[in-house]
Amino acid sequence: MVDREGEITPKGWDQLNDDVDRLENNSLAWLRRKFKGVRDEGHGQYDDLIGTLWFDPTNLEQANLIDLAADTGANERIDMVDSSYGDLADTAFDGVSWFGSFVLGGHVTFFDVKPEDMEIVQETMDRWRRTHRTQRRKG
Repeated sequence: MVDREGEITPKGWDQLNDDVDRLENNSLAWLRRKFKGVRDEGHGQYDDLIGTLWFDPTNLEQANLIDLAADTGANERIDMVDSSYGDLADTAFDGVSWFGSFVLGGHVTFFDVKPEDMEIVQETMDRWRRTHRTQRRKG
């Protein structure tokens, strides 16, 4: 996969290309499990995978993910290798070679989330926090 000079060989590049395809497909599958209406739009100017999705800002799980990964949200991404950013890391590397898992990484970021949707996302999460705090006090 790597030659004596540390350069990736043609065989290594072939493997990495296959692994990138797996990462992209796994990421799209994860998005489709979490959201409705996920559409692959192809690759952008920096060769990153671009897509469109629709979400329900009143759905707590979707609101949390949007907040994690909106370019105006809490973390601005959901990382593929760090599960503290969400459970994408649990399946993103399924079927990826050892070499690919060593070399590759990535993340999901949601762009162009409307400010009014972000307000509803925050309200949804705040409502859950208030309810959860009240339940803990009672329990």
